[in-house]
Amino acid sequence: MVTDGSVRASVWAALGAVVSLVGITAACTGNDGGADPNAVAPEPADDGGAETGLPPLNLGPDTGTSRCVDAQPTAMASCGTRAPQSDAQPGDAGQPDGATDDGGEDPDSLYLDPALGTDSDDDQCKYHVRWASTPLVAAQPVTFTLKTSQLDGHAPTTGAAPRIEAFLDETHVLALDGQHATETAPGQYTLGPITFDAPGAWTVRFHFFDACTEAAPDSPAGHVAFLVEVKGP
Repeated sequence: MVTDGSVRASVWAALGAVVSLVGITAACTGNDGGADPNAVAPEPADDGGAETGLPPLNLGPDTGTSRCVDAQPTAMASCGTRAPQSDAQPGDAGQPDGATDDGGEDPDSLYLDPALGTDSDDDQCKYHVRWASTPLVAAQPVTFTLKTSQLDGHAPTTGAAPRIEAFLDETHVLALDGQHATETAPGQYTLGPITFDAPGAWTVRFHFFDACTEAAPDSPAGHVAFLVEVKGP
């Protein structure tokens, strides 16, 4: 004859076995059954993040820095607008980063002084630009993150295919072959990697829609420069 006491004893014995099994499993896998929370992940290589798949720094809140009063609308239809040949300036042909070979206005005359900080309107009041980067250290690959929006209407600036130009002074210009831009979200780009070859206060100019001429005021071509402090290795 099985008594109530015997039944209760059997039930408690079974529950005890289950609890013991759960405890052994938790000890092997971590308190939540997942990876051991005390495990230490291997540290990534300290190379600025450009070659290890590490994401660039997140862009912080827009500080609203503005140097434009009126916004300049842009139109893709004006991307390839060319000035009449009679307007060509002597010596324009074949000049890099500034002079045009199509008789248009020399963009060098449109370059403003570099902005301080991490956000600014562009030189021609077309875009608002914010940037962040992986660590700015000489001799290490650096990846930039850009977020751009139209000043006229504030829509994200899509399809801008940004490009970097960087220099310490007029004679110390960084060779930037191999940089690559990826649009990760509407108006947001990763750009690089680039490797600064010396520490110091660099001028970094971001160009947008660089394949377009700047002959028409509403051409989408634009640019903005920032002063960037690069530390020694």
